[in-house]
Amino acid sequence: NSRDQLLLKMETKFYKGLEKYVLSKPDYEKKDADQEPVCYSCGEAYSLTGEAGPCIMHLDFYIVKVPSRHMGLVMGQGGKTIDKIQRESGAKLPDVQKFSSRQDTVMQIQGGPSEVGRAESMIQKILQFKARMEEGQWRCCKLPGAKAMGCVTRQQHVRDMFYLDNSLVVPTIDMDRPGKVYALDCKTCTTARGKELARVTLLDFTGSICYESLVQPSFTIGDFRTDYTGITSAILQEVTTTIKDVQADLLKLISAKDIVICHSHTLSSGESLRVLHLEHKNVVDTSHVFPHRDGPSKKSHISFLAKQFLRRNIQDKTEEFDSKEDALAVLDLMKEKTKY
Repeated sequence: NSRDQLLLKMETKFYKGLEKYVLSKPDYEKKDADQEPVCYSCGEAYSLTGEAGPCIMHLDFYIVKVPSRHMGLVMGQGGKTIDKIQRESGAKLPDVQKFSSRQDTVMQIQGGPSEVGRAESMIQKILQFKARMEEGQWRCCKLPGAKAMGCVTRQQHVRDMFYLDNSLVVPTIDMDRPGKVYALDCKTCTTARGKELARVTLLDFTGSICYESLVQPSFTIGDFRTDYTGITSAILQEVTTTIKDVQADLLKLISAKDIVICHSHTLSSGESLRVLHLEHKNVVDTSHVFPHRDGPSKKSHISFLAKQFLRRNIQDKTEEFDSKEDALAVLDLMKEKTKY
């Protein structure tokens, strides 16, 4: 009918506008997947063939105080020094937008004891001829020193990488129809094998949900990452859907020629498709289309891009978690970019 023809015409126009932003297909080679896993939370090595727990960890950030007048040395020009600290230590340090007006600036370091210890040592080395920096402490229990015994016991060790099993990877196949546009968002929980799929949301080009499902990871979950996913133990308790079930459903919807829009929070492109173990060549990644101002070593968060370009607040923790809003944000960002 005339409405369907109009929608097809609109989608075709959007599809053509997206083509120049399509990335090459993601690299599905395993990276460090076969090495002995080390828990990101406690720093202990563990075996995937036996029990992968318990994990004795700290629940919060490690805090160090840096003299505010020397914060420029820690940050470096354009943030290059703090980027190097994160890259070489493996720890995460939230962006410091402005220095404290007080004598000391409090810096938060996130990671296991080894990562935190390396980051603290690098900061101390930078300041060694300028100022004396006192040993930091864990915010959760106030214990001093990066190697202080953890204060919380968790059932499982966790691995800070996306789990990838090459035997599960399946390619999308071509369908006898015009190319469509989809927006995809995946949420992960962390297990001993890494970050595994726990929720998937797929929108069509109009922003309507055409597929959504919770997924039960195959390994015991060590960290539900509830602040980022909205997922809890209770939400997944009755879920029996597996990643293979999701793949079977999506392969009926997504053709090889379709363009899938997503957003990667790590340096890997097509992150959501990696989590799904889907090999698909037509990917538009908004983290590449809207690069971070400090260069390719950083990625802008989707909530930041939504606020800056769409004047939209998403992932507001005062509101009930809505898994659709991230997918809708990447879709609307590309509509804005292509002047659709």
